[in-house]
Amino acid sequence: MVFRIDSPGSQGGAWVGGSPFAGEPGTVISPDWMNAFQEELVTLVETEGLSPTKLDSTQVRQAVLRLVARVAGVELSFTAGANLTAGQGLLSGDVFGVVKATVLSGATATLQVLGSFLLPKVSGDNVTLHQRVYWNAGTGEVTTTAGANRSIGVAVAAAGVGVTSVTVLLSGPPNL
Repeated sequence: MVFRIDSPGSQGGAWVGGSPFAGEPGTVISPDWMNAFQEELVTLVETEGLSPTKLDSTQVRQAVLRLVARVAGVELSFTAGANLTAGQGLLSGDVFGVVKATVLSGATATLQVLGSFLLPKVSGDNVTLHQRVYWNAGTGEVTTTAGANRSIGVAVAAAGVGVTSVTVLLSGPPNL
């Protein structure tokens, strides 16, 4: 229920500051308007999976960021089939992403499927800047070998032989 302020002292749905020196009253803050405002914010926070608390003044921001990520397809949620660790690369069906937060098996997990992430790589591979890279699900590493491995994106920086990690710009699903 969103509506413009309509309590005494408002003008055309807008707040009026008033002036006590000139005897001009300001807009009266009405309970129905404040309750509607509060419920709009609480609904946003709860819909995005957060629990409202007076101890955290960043909840609306967090909720908006979650909403944008979800709507833009940057994150996908699912029920974890195993314990997962934050920052871990994961191929789930035709979707590759990076686990957002550590979760136990059976809990709701979130995969970040777009963005740049530092991931482990096969130390024997020489990765060049902007080279297409693949995910070896068996070893849990980025590789330059296509074969049965899934394409996950491109290298953001070179990572030579002996280097054990590389930053990858994920291309998003489906990872074929």
